[in-house]
Amino acid sequence: MASLLVPNAKAAAIWTNANDSVGFWKVATNWSTGKAPDVTTGSTYITNQNTKTVLISADTPPANLVIGGSLNVWAPTNSTNTLLLRDLGPNPFVVSNISASVNNRGVIRITNSSLVITGRFLNFHVTAGEVILDSGSLVAREEPPSTNVSVFTRVGITNAATLTLNGGMMEVSTLVLSEQRIPVGRAQGTVRMSGGELLVKGEFSIGSSLQRTGVVQMTGGRLVVANNLTNILRIGDQGTGTMIISNASATVGDVSVARHDNSVGTLVLQNAGAFDATDDIAIGRFGGATGLVFVAGGQFSASNHTVWVGREGVGSLVVSNGLVAASAMRVAAVPTNGSRGSVTLAGGRTALSSSFLLGDGSISTGSVLVAGGTLFVTNHDHDARLEIASGTLTLSGGAIVADQLVLTNDSAHLQFTGGMLTSRSTVVSNGAAFVVGNGVTPVTFFLDGGTHVFADGLVLSAHATLAGCATVVGNILVNGGTNALTECAPRPVITQPGFMGNTFVLSVLTVDGSNYFLEYKNQLTNAVWITLTNRMGTGALLPFVDPSPTSPTRFYRLRVE
Repeated sequence: MASLLVPNAKAAAIWTNANDSVGFWKVATNWSTGKAPDVTTGSTYITNQNTKTVLISADTPPANLVIGGSLNVWAPTNSTNTLLLRDLGPNPFVVSNISASVNNRGVIRITNSSLVITGRFLNFHVTAGEVILDSGSLVAREEPPSTNVSVFTRVGITNAATLTLNGGMMEVSTLVLSEQRIPVGRAQGTVRMSGGELLVKGEFSIGSSLQRTGVVQMTGGRLVVANNLTNILRIGDQGTGTMIISNASATVGDVSVARHDNSVGTLVLQNAGAFDATDDIAIGRFGGATGLVFVAGGQFSASNHTVWVGREGVGSLVVSNGLVAASAMRVAAVPTNGSRGSVTLAGGRTALSSSFLLGDGSISTGSVLVAGGTLFVTNHDHDARLEIASGTLTLSGGAIVADQLVLTNDSAHLQFTGGMLTSRSTVVSNGAAFVVGNGVTPVTFFLDGGTHVFADGLVLSAHATLAGCATVVGNILVNGGTNALTECAPRPVITQPGFMGNTFVLSVLTVDGSNYFLEYKNQLTNAVWITLTNRMGTGALLPFVDPSPTSPTRFYRLRVE
């Protein structure tokens, strides 16, 4: 018989005190090695029976605040083992170049202290059990920091596991919730935040594995997922992922709400919640994925980027309150059989500065319902485009304001049965007359200047009003409604603005019958424009005077009715 001798092997440090409900890490007699763990010991285990707390406090010797072996915390059935870092002061507790693991009935709690798990190619596994950060910091990343991620924090591998942030700061490279890494078990990872900051330098996967569930519940604090990789935040990666935010904020990069086949993702934004993406947001990213975003309050934004609703999978966006803001929105706009998107606006405000596109004009399926709130597709240059390529947009309440409204395909439909529609430019050539109203509900179609083309005519049903001023190309059929459209007055020509002594004077080339109002504000941030004077146009050049502009600054505008 031969035996293998391993010289200089490090002995494991195993907690042996099963009698005291609270024991001190620094006490040598609590350990199987006869000394507290340090860089010379092997793996550290707090895994024996009976419920207890192992305390690392400020009087722990610095040599025992750095361990060179793995850290393992769990407990047998009917017991709980807690490792508590409390009031450590400036010295962190460091797990160096080796992994840390929390398993069933194990707890690591950090209060006014710092835990650092660092090195290369290692893991911080909350396989089951719980990690709680009350205050201080928890860091699990490469050393030195790198975008080449090799340190993974996983929550929920075999059973239910929870990461709780009540305060402090947690920094990780990659964070994965619910990654089933063994054939059996029910991985479920949950992050609960009531305060503090969670900084993820790489990817954040919520519901990583098929048929497994990951949950993020934020009632306070701040989540930051740095935008230095693609596909950074996945709510429903291959499994089921849910994120709920209220009275908290999340700043993230690229986002998939339901990414891969069979995944389900849900993002719920509630009162005083903020979700800001610095890249695109895809709701239902790939075929077979099903994603839902529900905005019940707060702010959901993708500044200068696009929100895809049903990009290649199935996506839904529901807004009942709050603000949705983005450069563009695409609803079932990718030509694939699996692309299905729906948007329901029941309240709040949805503002798009570039474009809104429904459908791809061929095989994808999309629908939009505006039943309340306001959809803005507009910008300062008045070139934002609301286009229905295919599918149906129904306006039954609330309002839509668009710089350009376009329907040019036979499969594109706008059902205008309630609310108010405002457009600066319209092209409808989808093979059908554009019908305003359903004959029962009062509706208003306001043309805000510009040219509006209705290739197959414009029909005003009973209780429908056409208002504003514009050039209309196409027949207008009044079928019980009201045509209150007027010709637009030409833009006023302002000449010779300036001072004559202490009096400000400008002249306007007027149009006979138009009413001109000279108004001012001393600061642009003031809420109200104040009328100085108004004059009826005569067709001649008329002066407008401010006899006493006493403020150091004053801004003027000329309004024409």
